[in-house]
Amino acid sequence: MIRSNSPVDIIIPIYNAFEDLVECVDSLFLNTAEHEFRLFLINDCSPDNRIEHYLESLNFSNIVKVSNDTNLGFVKTVNKGMSISNNDVILLNSDTIVTENWLSKLVQCAYSNERIATVTPFTNNGTICSVPNFGEDNEVPNGFTINRFAEMIEDISMRKYPQLPTAVGFCMYIKRSVLDEIGLFDDESYSKGYGEENDFCCRATEYGYINVLDDATFVYHKGSMSFKDDKETLIVRNSEVLRKKYPYYFDRVNSFLASNMVFPLVENIKKQLPAYSKIPKKRILLLTHNTVDEDWLFKRGGTEMHVKDIIDGLEEYEFYTLTTHGTRVLLKKFSNNVTMNYNFFIEYPIEAHTFYQADYAKILNIIIKGLSIDLIHVHHLQRHTYDIFGIANNLNIPLVYTAHDYHLICPSILLMDHNGEYCYDDISIEKCNSCLQSKMGYGTAFRQQWRNEVLKNLQFISLMIYPSESVKVYFEKEYQINKLNIPFKITEHGIVVTEEEDKNRDSVSNKSFTDRGFINVAFVGNFAKHKGSDIIREVLAKNNRDIAINWFLIGDIQDRLLDEYSNGTVYKIGGYNRNNLSMLLKQYQIDIVCLLSVVPETFSYTLSETWAGGIPVIVNDRGALGSRVEDNKSGWLVKNLSSDNLFNKLLEISKDYDMYSNVKDYVSNNLKVTTIVNMISSYRRIYKENINDEVREIAQVEKTTLNKELYESLVVLNQNNIHLERELQYKDLQLQAIYNTLGWRLLNYLRKNKGVMVIGKKVLTHLIQIKSRK
Repeated sequence: MIRSNSPVDIIIPIYNAFEDLVECVDSLFLNTAEHEFRLFLINDCSPDNRIEHYLESLNFSNIVKVSNDTNLGFVKTVNKGMSISNNDVILLNSDTIVTENWLSKLVQCAYSNERIATVTPFTNNGTICSVPNFGEDNEVPNGFTINRFAEMIEDISMRKYPQLPTAVGFCMYIKRSVLDEIGLFDDESYSKGYGEENDFCCRATEYGYINVLDDATFVYHKGSMSFKDDKETLIVRNSEVLRKKYPYYFDRVNSFLASNMVFPLVENIKKQLPAYSKIPKKRILLLTHNTVDEDWLFKRGGTEMHVKDIIDGLEEYEFYTLTTHGTRVLLKKFSNNVTMNYNFFIEYPIEAHTFYQADYAKILNIIIKGLSIDLIHVHHLQRHTYDIFGIANNLNIPLVYTAHDYHLICPSILLMDHNGEYCYDDISIEKCNSCLQSKMGYGTAFRQQWRNEVLKNLQFISLMIYPSESVKVYFEKEYQINKLNIPFKITEHGIVVTEEEDKNRDSVSNKSFTDRGFINVAFVGNFAKHKGSDIIREVLAKNNRDIAINWFLIGDIQDRLLDEYSNGTVYKIGGYNRNNLSMLLKQYQIDIVCLLSVVPETFSYTLSETWAGGIPVIVNDRGALGSRVEDNKSGWLVKNLSSDNLFNKLLEISKDYDMYSNVKDYVSNNLKVTTIVNMISSYRRIYKENINDEVREIAQVEKTTLNKELYESLVVLNQNNIHLERELQYKDLQLQAIYNTLGWRLLNYLRKNKGVMVIGKKVLTHLIQIKSRK
């Protein structure tokens, strides 16, 4: 149905409430283009002289001012306005505040179906149109402005436009064609008000029209301001009139409450509300291989800690993480210290060879467009596809990639062959094919195809982030990144360093190991083959009387043979967390920490945390461990890592305490590690430099479709619990709404007259569809 370009006539009947009127008119001209409307201000003989003076001061060309010679009452006054008008009208209470784009959205709703007669928006105080609590008088949620709350409602709207049994009179859009066909309000039967819009809506339905809610629009309503003394009398009288004219109306209200299509929309607002930003924020999507706030697929490691630190540290952004497992795609929203889960499902799981997948790409588009994502930050592509690169490019969204490991170089990630040995310095196509067939079952030249796909998509990266210089060396060797002109930054991960740790790093060991007569050596981390567990086990088994060593294993042991190893000088401390490692190193008076990863680390939190504890290290010379220790002169490197070479290095250190003491003093007093605060400052600059300031527009039809899918993905989680919760909430709200309906009050009024039941004054003073207008 096509609407003419005529303006909409907004009719405001005025009776006192001066301050509210001024605020209402100000909001109209602030949030509505002048060419879209005419404003009919009808003063119904307000005793407050300020009203007339105010009307005289308004000199907008689209204002029509009318003053009644006598007090006509609400219904005759709005009928007067609708008679003067020849356009669509909106009956608007003077105690309302309209919001941005309110009028264009109401018009769009009204003309989405030719059978729509009236449209009512969401409000805080409008019974069956009330949010966030259905059927109640609400305040705007804490921390939200009126406009920001309206923005949220529009942002998440599915534009369902559900049918209502009646419009609610605080803000009521009526088509001119309907007025011309069925006439104005019945101003004889309903006198000063209460029931006239219900009567009109019943008449409209008998002509085949419907009344709907615009679930994309919010108009603030303060509440009933006039006729308070006469209200109870009017309610009782007009309820009786309405019952006689339309005896089916009250059954229709109860049928609406039983099927209530508004309730899911209200529920959506309530569920979204805690995590919705009270001020607009840029939105960042983070692709990860595991959840960052809980152990989901496996125990969280360094990458997950890093991502969570960014989320916690940059509160000015709204973050979403995306992880997949099997056919489930889990989107987590982090905002206002609240986490929300959205669940999508794909037909087939994503495997290493799943370079692209149509249904997953569709979900990516839904998320990125529907949430208006401003930047994509890929932290890991395991169980994701390469679709993300092309989508980011097509949508002109910056994509940042952090190389937490070597996944883009080899699909098996660790640069370790099928025999458990580091392999990258001596690889060939034949060796890679044989390795990947043994480890992953691929019988083709899979790594070459993998490499080709990576090269194809690297061009779409806006910024490459390396946690250390050594990672950049590997990627440059593999892909010649510099020739691709991909910008890069080397940004170290940050750790928590307390003031006490910073001041007392030099007091870890109470005595030197020469005074004690033995060295305390700790292996720290998760002990698995690629972390050097074989070498650790061999070292522990050595029996050499030239050096006395107490060995400490601090961390989770994943190697069965190492876990079963027992020796009187070996102490298995167990797992630790990032906040207590320094305490453990001090408690056990550790002199040296050994970090023996066989594969090249890209950063190593454990190294930073050890330094923060004031302890020098012995490390493999490969990867970030070797380069960071060498650059910072903070320990010793073991070339050609083996148990013999490690033991010889310990023997060398034990015989030269001055050498040890110099390194330890430097680590304790001069070495500065990157803190989370430092890291967050770096990422604040990175995001600011890469995020576009322009607002990206999205077609409304597409946005509406996306919101429907987002809503479905939200409610699918814990389906049984949600159904139970919804059922309980619905029953409670249904009961409350019934208690507030005009039909319920009328029924109880009749019962009272028959002596069946006595109801209190309080119940009579509430009215569902009608009370909110006055």
